[in-house]
Amino acid sequence: MGRSSSATVESNTLSNNTRDGVRTIRASQVDVSSNTINSNGEDGIFVIENSGVNIDAANTTTSNNTGFGLRCLRGSYASGTVTTGGSGTAGDRLNGNSGAKSFGTMLTVTVAPGTGNATFGPVADADGTTVTISPTGTVAINSQGCIDNTN
Repeated sequence: MGRSSSATVESNTLSNNTRDGVRTIRASQVDVSSNTINSNGEDGIFVIENSGVNIDAANTTTSNNTGFGLRCLRGSYASGTVTTGGSGTAGDRLNGNSGAKSFGTMLTVTVAPGTGNATFGPVADADGTTVTISPTGTVAINSQGCIDNTN
């Protein structure tokens, strides 16, 4: 789904697709709940390019997707239940051979208190995201600019 669209995908079986079970791109939004998402060639749910996914009721994977259960890239967000499902167990969740979820790599920068450490930075990760830490503290930079509001 793409190009500023919205949809609800609920109570379906999404399996054995060549690519992703659900793909949301180009400023689109999808609600994905109570589905079985299995054995897809890439990710169970893939969200990219300023798009979002809301997971109001748990989805289940009984046979891993090739990639991640949920993958979010390039300024997108995901919200809801990913790692534990309706039964509250890890078995009732989205999953893939690469893991339950991915929101890009994280760069953690720590500035220790001490003489001469008034500020540190700016530092940049691979995609150019920068931050300056002042006067002390730790900050994590998501290299894909994604928001992870999932459990």
